[in-house]
Amino acid sequence: MLLKLSYNNANILEARNRKGRIMALKPRSIAEYHVFVASPGDMDSERQEVRRFFDDYNRHTAGPRDVRFTVIDWENYATAGVGRPQQLITNQTLAKYRESLALVIGLMGQRFGSPTGTHESGSEEEFEWALDSYLQTSFPEIKWFFRKVEQFVAPSADAKEIQAALEQWTKVQSFKKRLQRGNPHHGQPPLFYKEFTDTEHFKEVLRQDLSLWLAAPERPWS
Repeated sequence: MLLKLSYNNANILEARNRKGRIMALKPRSIAEYHVFVASPGDMDSERQEVRRFFDDYNRHTAGPRDVRFTVIDWENYATAGVGRPQQLITNQTLAKYRESLALVIGLMGQRFGSPTGTHESGSEEEFEWALDSYLQTSFPEIKWFFRKVEQFVAPSADAKEIQAALEQWTKVQSFKKRLQRGNPHHGQPPLFYKEFTDTEHFKEVLRQDLSLWLAAPERPWS
């Protein structure tokens, strides 16, 4: 079949079939939700696994139902500019997609991150933003995953680097305890987090958790 394609005034592609009837090609309407990934710089492999999970989920499960989950983070969605760096990141990611932000995934290993001027790390500030939004609107859901670090691993033989790394690890442990117990005086409920041993284990833990959460009948996309 030979097809003659042209744009009409509404910028819709039209194709004429053998019998001369006009066939308009129309884009599908997709319900798009966003997923934010918060993590320090030592969790790159796990961030990639989050993206791979949702790429696969969109292709095989969400897409056929006209739903899409887009993973956003500071690496791919934030641009340089004037202002406090973390506030710029928040404005261009969490705040920008607030109405469609379904989930915030936090990842931590041995590093906690760098101070932002208001918080001990960008991940902590992002958690605070997400928690405040959750308490007001019940979204986004917050899921935090910690890589098990049974024993501190020194980054080098340099004493200053060892001290800095140890401080980072200590902050991660303190943050984990904070999530576990919550802070009733400030309205923060406890948060049930999960742990993993390595990237392969994380893939399985993430898949099991998200598969159940995404398929729950009370979700707006179900």
